Amino acid sequence: MQIKRCLDDKAIVKGDKLFNSQGEAFEFVDFEGSQLMAISSANVTVRKAPADLGCYVLHKNRTEAGLAKERLRSYWES
Repeated sequence: MQIKRCLDDKAIVKGDKLFNSQGEAFEFVDFEGSQLMAISSANVTVRKAPADLGCYVLHKNRTEAGLAKERLRSYWES
């Protein structure tokens, strides 16, 4: 599964800074279920929806490896 930022479309890795709509900073920790685990600036672990932190989640088969397989499959089928 791949998580990306909405503005610059870059993949998010552990330790990246994310911001909510009020400008609060969060440090990305993990993705569990349908929520992001992050540490707030007050050192509190929070769980938020990706949209709350300006992110979106790609479906697990839409990662780079999944897309490469789809491209290869479509090439051979046509």
